[in-house]
Amino acid sequence: MMKEEKVIQWKIKAVTITRGPKPAAYLAILYSSKKEHSMEFLDKLVNMIPCLKTLLKSLIANEIVFLDKDKVFIKDLARFVYKALDEGCPLEEVVEMLTWKEFEELCSQVISQYSYEVLRNFRFKIHGKRHEVDIVGIKSNIILSVDCKQWFRLSGGISKAALKHWERTTRLADYFKYKGYKFNHVFPILIVYKDLSTKVLYRTFIVPFHKLKKFLEEIDVYYVTL
Repeated sequence: MMKEEKVIQWKIKAVTITRGPKPAAYLAILYSSKKEHSMEFLDKLVNMIPCLKTLLKSLIANEIVFLDKDKVFIKDLARFVYKALDEGCPLEEVVEMLTWKEFEELCSQVISQYSYEVLRNFRFKIHGKRHEVDIVGIKSNIILSVDCKQWFRLSGGISKAALKHWERTTRLADYFKYKGYKFNHVFPILIVYKDLSTKVLYRTFIVPFHKLKKFLEEIDVYYVTL
């Protein structure tokens, strides 16, 4: 057994003790989706998590995950993660199992649920320079400029990242103006995985992932014009 798998099994066992079997089952299924033989891994945990197979069947029935032979695939990452969090699964443990691409995909799925047209890894050129934004969300006269930061140790780097993203977002606004797109409000947003004491830096909103839905629901309060 690989060292990584032993560590994951230890973490799942710890969640079983501290949070209960169902949150642990979500973590086990999430990790299994990264393995070539998912069911082989899950079979090792059935005695420790009796509800594991029942939960897997439920997620398959609700089209959140699907099974291809013995490989688990997560079809709807946003629904899976929010269900896991609702059941008490620790956010840090969930995010730690995601790649940076999966974290971006998760954030983009949440944003799209609020009727935004989502553009991933949006590349553009303005004033003779090339730029890229992780996620651009467009709805009516609103543009979201999103940088996803899957950080576990946050220090002064967040301030530097916020400033850079503000500058990048002003270039994005210039680009859309140049292309003739009509908009009134642009939101520079850094999505992080946990709460920070700072909510805004350099006019860039610092939004913890678990507060992203609330931020999008209340976005009228935060209108910004560039």
